Amino acid sequence: MQQDEQKTVTYEYNRMDAVQRTFGPQGFFGLMLKGIDKSKHFLQVDGTDPFFTKFSVAITPPRDFASIGLQTAHVAIDYGDPSSPDAKHGEFDFTAAQSAPTSWDVFEGQVRSTEYTYTADYSFDPQSGWVGAQDRYQLPAVTTENRQLTLDPFSMLGFLTVNVSPGKIDANLVDRVEVALQYSDSSGWQPSANYIVHPGDQPQAWKLRLSDKAHRTYTYTTKCVLKDGTVFNEGPFTSSASAVIANDAFKGGIDVVVQPALDATKTKTALLELDYQDADAGYSFQTTLLLQPSSPQAQRIHIPVLDRAKNTFSYRIVTVGVNDKQNRGEMVSTQDPVVLVGDMP
Repeated sequence: MQQDEQKTVTYEYNRMDAVQRTFGPQGFFGLMLKGIDKSKHFLQVDGTDPFFTKFSVAITPPRDFASIGLQTAHVAIDYGDPSSPDAKHGEFDFTAAQSAPTSWDVFEGQVRSTEYTYTADYSFDPQSGWVGAQDRYQLPAVTTENRQLTLDPFSMLGFLTVNVSPGKIDANLVDRVEVALQYSDSSGWQPSANYIVHPGDQPQAWKLRLSDKAHRTYTYTTKCVLKDGTVFNEGPFTSSASAVIANDAFKGGIDVVVQPALDATKTKTALLELDYQDADAGYSFQTTLLLQPSSPQAQRIHIPVLDRAKNTFSYRIVTVGVNDKQNRGEMVSTQDPVVLVGDMP
């Protein structure tokens, strides 16, 4: 058996009255904190407790002075109305030798405000290796209720370190790679630096102290100087990376395999003259290779090139017979990376 009871009820509201009631949220604390050790979460004080008569600010100085060349961190704190004779003022200086946290305590009959104002300034060592627009920076006055005051230069300034390191540099052809760096900020400050890089050098650091910590972009150019005095310039390049890798100007190379095929009964020695020219870039490469019949192993010659598409080179073979007669061949242009050297050029 199943029985359904259906009923329709219509409500009509045509009157609204304001009712005054008392809301006491503390009434639920007992239920919320039931079973909790209240001594660990609540402090009971009366009007004479130091809680109401002592205003303290815990001051934490910068953690590492030496790494950023910081000499002194100074902070001045003001509490109360500056026009009142009861206004309080305190100043603190921190150095690498005096960097322990401290506190500033104000005692009065009653703490009337939870706000205070502070100004901080930082002085840097001009001989620290860091380059900045100035050696002292002062923050604008800050009003806060935070009783934990941490002096942090990174909140105002940027610290950019660029390590200039050698990359792919052909030590047989390249004398040095010169790297020129430049930075520019909105105020017109434009520091620059030049570094000379040789193969195997240790990284060299360019350290900048930035007034605008968000602007970390710089430009650099490179100059590759060959041992014969030929110069190749590249750039400018724009970067915000913390490293610049100094490479030579060569974009690739041709590896020529020279295979001797000499008969010791006919030939005393052979000479291979190799020549590569890139007229558009003003670059040339020449070398010679001496071959003996007693050493039939293949030998390799690496030709650094500025343009991978230009892979044509020339060579000439000169042989000296057992009768000391010299046989001089013609200059041959080729793209074949294998050169066979026989008794007759």
